[in-house]
Amino acid sequence: MTAYPDHAVLLIGHGSSKRPGAAASLVRHANALRSTGRFGEVAAAALIGGSETPAAALARLTRDTAVIVPVMMCAGWTTRQVIPQALGLGAGGAAVRRTVVCDPLGLHPAFAALMARRAADCAALFGVSAASVTLLLIAHGSTKSAASQQATEAQAARIRAMGRFRGVTTAFLEQQPRLADVLATLVRPVIAVGCFAAPGHHATVDSAVILQTQAAGGVIDLGPIGDDPAIPDLIQQMVVEKISDAVKVA
Repeated sequence: MTAYPDHAVLLIGHGSSKRPGAAASLVRHANALRSTGRFGEVAAAALIGGSETPAAALARLTRDTAVIVPVMMCAGWTTRQVIPQALGLGAGGAAVRRTVVCDPLGLHPAFAALMARRAADCAALFGVSAASVTLLLIAHGSTKSAASQQATEAQAARIRAMGRFRGVTTAFLEQQPRLADVLATLVRPVIAVGCFAAPGHHATVDSAVILQTQAAGGVIDLGPIGDDPAIPDLIQQMVVEKISDAVKVA
């Protein structure tokens, strides 16, 4: 594999002031990416509850180029406004000569394949055919922005096109269709995948409580997909693609 010693990688997550696991997940991904030895530096920073601010993490990187990876599920307000402001991009404070920003993790086409693979493995573990399973993608959603819904529906469409499951549908915590309402209509067995970047409150409490009430009725909760061990491989793919794209443009 090609190495990129002149490139630094900075993972940016939302984090949580109440759920340390959110930032811990981000750090695990950074450690896994660092262990590949492909990049000159790898760092991680959370917008909330991290040990280091995104701006401070960026400032201490020394490589010629920093590749920023928003470990987010969609291109909403946080990705488009909060992250650039938190990094001080365009303010002349960056310690690297060049900064490039990837699209959010949850928009990458390979994300669908990861969710489908996890769900199929889970079905096999429980002794059921994937073709008999209804796959439910759960996301945050918002009444103010369509970004979360659009990203989730796009991944659902990709999985649906694979033809591996009985059905693929979506539900949201803060917009219609609501998770509890959707669950009441689904043919069992159901495998639920949380389209959350980390095990924060929405993944470990909000959606988990609703799903647990349905557990006896043939619902399996895979938890937040952003905490999956395969995420570092996907991030690595994203970074390499971004570097290649930047070279083509240059």
